[in-house]
Amino acid sequence: MIAPIDISFILLVILCGGLGAMLRIVAESYDPKLFGKTHEAPRAKIVYSFVLGVMCALIVYILARTVYTGLGESNYSSKSGNLSPFVTAFLAIISGLICEEAFQQIIVAGKALLAKTAGGPVAPSKPQKPS
Repeated sequence: MIAPIDISFILLVILCGGLGAMLRIVAESYDPKLFGKTHEAPRAKIVYSFVLGVMCALIVYILARTVYTGLGESNYSSKSGNLSPFVTAFLAIISGLICEEAFQQIIVAGKALLAKTAGGPVAPSKPQKPS
């Protein structure tokens, strides 16, 4: 069962991830060169950036909770309030702010992991003729 403090933290992460994404959109509108762009972002990108910012913030929160729980506690019976809400909000805002770069890094890391695990691209095998 999810405790009310867990729900509060998830809502905090969602709001701060969206806030970070909106901060990025405003910064790109003010000076596109801040993020290596040469032109202003289209308006349709607002919803995309918001959703991507929230998703990245939730992923970072899950990773932070996993690391905190794994390193700091031997069991998960204590309250989730041990992780500071200020640190959680900060991580969520930063995740939303750099969501596009984080998304690209996640893709690169995932491809590298799959290539390492599979031993590179696997060629489809040809069926052999029975002798």
